[in-house]
Amino acid sequence: MVLRWYIPYGLALIVWLASSEAIPLLIGNPLVNEVLDPYSFQSIDAPSLQYDLVINLDDDLWVCEFAASFLPNRLIGAYALDGKVDYTDDCARWFDMGLISRY
Repeated sequence: MVLRWYIPYGLALIVWLASSEAIPLLIGNPLVNEVLDPYSFQSIDAPSLQYDLVINLDDDLWVCEFAASFLPNRLIGAYALDGKVDYTDDCARWFDMGLISRY
């Protein structure tokens, strides 16, 4: 899941990356401006995009690497560090319920 904000809150532009199976659930949502399939990106596309905020709640390593490749000003959630999945402190409650818990 990747979200992009240009202006905080009400005037935010939200782009949501989802698996092709989940896309029909998101299309037509008035709070989401664009729904994309991450498999549709070429490897050179992601770094050319600049995002203010990326939220990644997926702990697959390739998704963590992909989310970080957008070069966000701020990342919340899981990310790749030295070939392993780690997560930011502000989402610890979410990830500490799962298999990549720090405990």
